[in-house]
Amino acid sequence: MTKSRLLSPWVVSAMVAAPVRAPVRCTLTCVTLFLLYPLAPGSAAEDAASPPRTAEHAPRLEVLDIAGVYAVRQDKPLDPKVYDLDIAGVSLRTYWRNIEPERGQFNWSLFDEAINRCAARGKKVRLSIMFGLGVPKWVGAKWFIGSPDSEYDTANRPMPVPWDENLLGEQKRINRIFADRYRNNPHVAFFHIAGPSSIWEELALPKNIVEQEGYSQKRILDCWKQTIDQWNDIRGNKRLSVAVSAATSVYRGLGDDIGRYAVGDPQDPSDHGAVGPDFCLQWNYLDTLYAPSILDRSRLWLPKTTIAWQMWGSTQWSRKCQDYQGTVKLALDVGSTYVEIYQEDLLIPELAKFAEDIHSELRARIRQHGGPTITLKELPPKPGK
Repeated sequence: MTKSRLLSPWVVSAMVAAPVRAPVRCTLTCVTLFLLYPLAPGSAAEDAASPPRTAEHAPRLEVLDIAGVYAVRQDKPLDPKVYDLDIAGVSLRTYWRNIEPERGQFNWSLFDEAINRCAARGKKVRLSIMFGLGVPKWVGAKWFIGSPDSEYDTANRPMPVPWDENLLGEQKRINRIFADRYRNNPHVAFFHIAGPSSIWEELALPKNIVEQEGYSQKRILDCWKQTIDQWNDIRGNKRLSVAVSAATSVYRGLGDDIGRYAVGDPQDPSDHGAVGPDFCLQWNYLDTLYAPSILDRSRLWLPKTTIAWQMWGSTQWSRKCQDYQGTVKLALDVGSTYVEIYQEDLLIPELAKFAEDIHSELRARIRQHGGPTITLKELPPKPGK
């Protein structure tokens, strides 16, 4: 396997707390050959329709192959107009219960449609299966309800106990089936992986998780280590990414601990962790409101691995992005390999055009510098100032 180019070190900065996570609302033509994909081990009724495949072992994608702007949406297909934009591709995520509502009964149509559309346009796809409250009830895990004083949308939300043995076993099973289905598809850029979580794919856990039998911070991190180790074994040549934002007060340092395990100590150039630079760290609170924290996170981790940012809000939501252009450009200036922008903004022509321009500039900078690079010289002013 070809190794990634190592990046020049940057000054390590102090950690700054991340803001509250907003809910996710959530050109070349390729000739594709549709093949019947073999059933994955343990799947009794695999959907017969498979996405395009062109190689038994897809080549490893370099940074420039997967860099740029991605349109992001959850649970629903993207508008066809998004696929015609001059951007890197699309990012789709959905709950496990939508993929496998009954054990062995699968519905991959959301992912397959996106892959087929991207294959026809030479674009890439990022895929994610989320757990937490999206775990199917047939798994038989022990559940609890997040306490009312919990943070980041976890209050009063049901979730399974992350270290439940039934849950861990079934998660490993669906991860394996997921990887077997898509790891050789040349249009899949990443597997965006998930671990212990509540409502989103980020790290937020309710306060009363500490009251569940067997809880410890070590137990939570061990669950993540198992997930990372398994994905490193089953990913093939695909890169991995994980959203390491929104850690709550029960384990505020979880994101950095995941980073240290997967890619190594950011202050030790010789430590490459369990996966190394094929593991991308992503944060989901991109907004100029939080520019100091965004710059700190980027400076800390960019020397070790690729980094990425997802928009915190949208110009069309009640959680409104007040500075769309400044926010999207901020991702470029802090060295993001990719930036995820919600579909709602990309359906507005002037905002879509700006995203296309940032996509082009991001890729040009990677070519110029030989990799993602922080170019921000001073923090942008907060919106309204």
